[in-house]
Amino acid sequence: MARLARVRRWGCGRGVAAGAVGLALELTGASVARAEEPRGSGAAELSAELSLGAHDRWGMDQTSPGRAESGGVVGRLQLWYGPSASWALGLGAEHAGLGAETVSFDAGSYRARSSLTSAWLDLRASLWRGPELGAFVSLGLALGWQHVLASGVAVTDARVHRFSCSATDGPALGLGAGVGADYRVAPRLSLVALGDFSAHRTSGDVLEGCVGGAGSVVALGARLGLAYHFEL
Repeated sequence: MARLARVRRWGCGRGVAAGAVGLALELTGASVARAEEPRGSGAAELSAELSLGAHDRWGMDQTSPGRAESGGVVGRLQLWYGPSASWALGLGAEHAGLGAETVSFDAGSYRARSSLTSAWLDLRASLWRGPELGAFVSLGLALGWQHVLASGVAVTDARVHRFSCSATDGPALGLGAGVGADYRVAPRLSLVALGDFSAHRTSGDVLEGCVGGAGSVVALGARLGLAYHFEL
């Protein structure tokens, strides 16, 4: 009888151990499956997106001998909140080069380089969404501050004076629209490509006694970036 009791206790122990191992494997498999499955339409998500590209300005006199550049490099850092896979709301900061020019006047000349720093509020809506690849459109509203840095020479009383100055102006209202695509290279990482159109009502007047601003900015651009996703 004692031997039979020991056998029963041993068999019961083996059964409990096997059950625990099976449960652990089942839970591990479920976790892996959740990590690898595509995002569902009802899953809320927070994403951090960093993109870099270039843009070119419209409506500028490209035949002017003083015009050296009409655009520049654009970088944007943005946080997106998506209640579902169909749309997302984003808040971001962007810095864009606006080009440079050399201006001559009766008493001298100067070279000025301009840039624009903007805060953006964007709405992104999905056009099509597959397990890994998706396409979207976006609309945005911005407040932008332009910055100008200039240096040159001026002739006064038959003497040549060198000068340099900088100035900031804003905020100026901006609007933007774009289209793009994203590809999930990993469960939490996406590659993002997009093209956009933007317009800012920046001033062309003399800024803080320095030199004239860039004036209204209308630009076409393209950016490539990475987005990291946090499931909520």
